[in-house]
Amino acid sequence: MRSILVTRIPRFAILLLVCACTERPLPPDCGNQCEPYGPEFPGVGECQEGQCTPTFFECFAKDEYDTCSAACAAAGSVCAENQCADSTYLITVHIDSCLEPETVGVARKGGCDEPIGWQVNTGARCCCEQL
Repeated sequence: MRSILVTRIPRFAILLLVCACTERPLPPDCGNQCEPYGPEFPGVGECQEGQCTPTFFECFAKDEYDTCSAACAAAGSVCAENQCADSTYLITVHIDSCLEPETVGVARKGGCDEPIGWQVNTGARCCCEQL
């Protein structure tokens, strides 16, 4: 006679199997994994519905990248066109001012693959997905 215990699986074990095999979403507060940009741009880089919104990534100099697609790819991300305060990048007159936390910069619209409109400016931050 076979043992009944071999063919029976307790209900909580089935629940554990199902939970272990599904992708877990971030908690509603995103587990403090998001990098908000700051109060000047509400919603940029913040947690919304369990997902981190795109944010302005690190500053870079004019001679480093021509497009936001290239800048975001170098950071291991993808460009988020016009998704940071309806902008694709922030631009500052000098790279040094871009590196200062209190300097905001000017938000500019544009395509991810379009050349950054540098003109006389030397520093920028691109809007990239937080992966």
